[in-house]
Amino acid sequence: MVFHPQTDITSKKTAARSKVLAAAKRDLPPLGMIWIAIFFAALFIFTTSVVLADDDSGWYFGASGNRLSADFEDVDDVNFSESDTALGLQIGYMFTNLIGLEAGYIDLGDYSAPGDNPGNALQLDADAFSAALVLNFSVIDQLDIYVKGGAFLVRAESDSTVASETFRVDDDSVEPFGAFGLKADLGAWNIFGEISKVDTSVRDLSIDIFSLGVRYELGY
Repeated sequence: MVFHPQTDITSKKTAARSKVLAAAKRDLPPLGMIWIAIFFAALFIFTTSVVLADDDSGWYFGASGNRLSADFEDVDDVNFSESDTALGLQIGYMFTNLIGLEAGYIDLGDYSAPGDNPGNALQLDADAFSAALVLNFSVIDQLDIYVKGGAFLVRAESDSTVASETFRVDDDSVEPFGAFGLKADLGAWNIFGEISKVDTSVRDLSIDIFSLGVRYELGY
């Protein structure tokens, strides 16, 4: 029988290396556990940044200029797609940096349009009071994103002219609405931009609202 010492030593080293690798593999956590750990680490970083961000709690007041894009279609053979510019006011209270309540007023604009048939026309003036839940998230120290969900109390006055005869109609309705916005936090004063939409049952009026405004935080 012929012995090969070098081959025997190599085999022993290979076997030992395989045992070490197998033990290390057993000690590694499953891939799913790694992703769970990454998720909770990211969640911890996010929530910590929110807590450590600038304190937004307390009362605030705001005013905005609003660009309104309205679409209307009426059974009296009158329809339009028009734009208007109007003002809005808001007051709110943030219980924490994350959640608050807001009430507001917005002028929904004045619109007029001729009908498709001679002698038909429409003039419409609308405004609204709002109440909403606000959820606010601090992206960085001086930039927040927020969403709103609530309801508009829409009040509208319209003069419909049909066959050269004018009728006055006053409509009130409660309509759901949602909004998304960005807010630059400059201390007590903030600048915000916001997009919202309301579909009303007031003569089938639908309005997209683009807002740019300022907000003042009390007790800053």
